[in-house]
Amino acid sequence: AVQWPQWHSLSLLSRIAFVLGNLTTSNADCRTHIMHQGKGLQALVDLIIYCDTTLSGFSKQDFLLFDSEVQNMELEVCDTSVKLLRLLANISIAPDVGKAIASRGDILSVLRSLLRVAIVAQDGGREQSEAIGTQSYGGGTKIHKRTGIYEELLLNALAAITNISYHLFSGTVQDSSTYDGILIGMLDCVGACLFYDNTEILNEATRAMGNLSRCRTVASYTAEKGYADALLVLLSHNNFDIQTASAGALVNISTSKADPSTCAFLRDRNATVEMFVRVLRRASFNYFQLSILVCRIIANLLFSSPSGAATAHVMLDSGIVRAHYPSLEKLQDTLEELCESTRELMEEAEAADSDEYQGEMRLYTAFLDVATPLLDGLQ
Repeated sequence: AVQWPQWHSLSLLSRIAFVLGNLTTSNADCRTHIMHQGKGLQALVDLIIYCDTTLSGFSKQDFLLFDSEVQNMELEVCDTSVKLLRLLANISIAPDVGKAIASRGDILSVLRSLLRVAIVAQDGGREQSEAIGTQSYGGGTKIHKRTGIYEELLLNALAAITNISYHLFSGTVQDSSTYDGILIGMLDCVGACLFYDNTEILNEATRAMGNLSRCRTVASYTAEKGYADALLVLLSHNNFDIQTASAGALVNISTSKADPSTCAFLRDRNATVEMFVRVLRRASFNYFQLSILVCRIIANLLFSSPSGAATAHVMLDSGIVRAHYPSLEKLQDTLEELCESTRELMEEAEAADSDEYQGEMRLYTAFLDVATPLLDGLQ
């Protein structure tokens, strides 16, 4: 166990972690040096575990019952945790470092624990703030500060989970993982964050969902716990990154073997398609990436192919009766309009014969590759 830092050295540790966090924000060499230089990674992990153990004790108690010295102690440990997590998230960007970290159950476990600590403290802080109301005494200021710093802890824990979980499955979808138990516990905490109104937290939570749901066991659990329905709602969020990350997670969930009766996303596919039609019309040509992801979800939910490939000839699943799915007419009309307009945009881009349209051409092609088979399958 880590015997240091003593309380008087936490401020120094926080400053060191802050500086290293700045250095690793954009410098790839710094990320690998911390990993390979001496015992840098293990020291970082030990300190994060130390902070988690300390904060776990604090978060379960009433902050207002602490004397001022203990209150300051908690805030200092929390601030140090934020800096350490930021550093961990930054070094995880490097592929070799990220893969090494993702293979360690102790790191995944402490991240799950810290995320839970932050959620508990946030919920408790809101209740205490409401109880205090507008009273103007020192407790209110401390509670406000505590709520803010735990929000930072929550955000940085999510960022670390997002960066590390990216390396868990090497960009592929797998049936299960060595750490299924830890990941499911982690996903429960991440799922709770889908109901926050903080855009930064929602952005990180949806991205983490996309990474974690690459494991089909975790993806099935996501659907069964209702988090898929929350992601479906977030497709209407006003932030494009949140919409896209939510759609990416739903692509993974739609390929899982979750019990369809456990969530509206899988159970009421007609209503789900209605939602997707609205998303497609709203995204239109402004957000082709989102439209591509939505088409992939629809392909997974409603269509089958002998080869299993989205670009092959597809047909509606045998259990789907069109008369029971009025949304399919709207979907067909929408796809016809979008495909026709996309082909016109491609012709204009080809006529311009300019390199500046290469990125758009790739998006046009990718959309038609996934949308055209769906349209053919509907006709």
